Amino acid sequence: MNKIRIVYAGLDNNTFFLISKEPKFTLTGAGYNEDLLQRSFNPINHIGRFLYLLRSADKLRVLENVLRTLWTATSFFSTGILRKNQNYLRVLSAKKIKIVDIDSQIGVKYLHANADLLLINAWGMLGSEVISACKYGTFNVHPSLLPLYRGSVPTLWALKNNDAQTGVSYMIIDDSMDGGLIINQHIFDLERNDNWYSIELKVAEIIKNTLVDDVCRYIQGELIPYAQDEQLHSKTASYNSYRRIDWETENGIDIYNKINFYLSKIHQVLNNLLFN
Repeated sequence: MNKIRIVYAGLDNNTFFLISKEPKFTLTGAGYNEDLLQRSFNPINHIGRFLYLLRSADKLRVLENVLRTLWTATSFFSTGILRKNQNYLRVLSAKKIKIVDIDSQIGVKYLHANADLLLINAWGMLGSEVISACKYGTFNVHPSLLPLYRGSVPTLWALKNNDAQTGVSYMIIDDSMDGGLIINQHIFDLERNDNWYSIELKVAEIIKNTLVDDVCRYIQGELIPYAQDEQLHSKTASYNSYRRIDWETENGIDIYNKINFYLSKIHQVLNNLLFN
């Protein structure tokens, strides 16, 4: 089988590293992330920022190599989102992975010419030109057993509703919110002591153990996409609205999971406020 050309536009570094190291894949691009260009008072952050600028421009390779060497030696002292993505930046530069703004016309053309599959695991809607740009469509990782919990933070809703099981769904995106064709699903049990963090670890372990194989089986035609049962669908609240705590209806465990989950997702903002 020829190597599968993938552009990854998600926000999870572990998934990025999994794809970049997989010999069956060629990572032909990574989604543009403007947050990596945030200005900072930390001088080390400037090295990472300029490294990302050069990688995005795909020019001045000699200077980029110099900055990558400096970044490798000093990134331990970076802060905020650049600290979180220090190894991501290093791998991007070392492997000369192209930065692709998938929401632009240039990005759509790049996808059409250079990727067999667009892979994402982030919340948000994409335009129809983007999701159909690649030969095999856009492959999405969603941490629920679709059609249950379409939308954001589905893991919190599985905990909130005391579900006995939840899982990870791989799907091909269409114009709806998480309503596309299912490629495969992987179920795991929810234990009494599970919380926001333990369920994140379980999801990450499933992705680590199943993503590569399921992508390959889908491309080879061994996994046939199938429609979701619309009679079983449920939706979560939007990411920002669900962040608000309802002190009258939510119990202590729900509030604990919500606070810690959202704090983990806005950790970069807190770091920037405190250290940059």
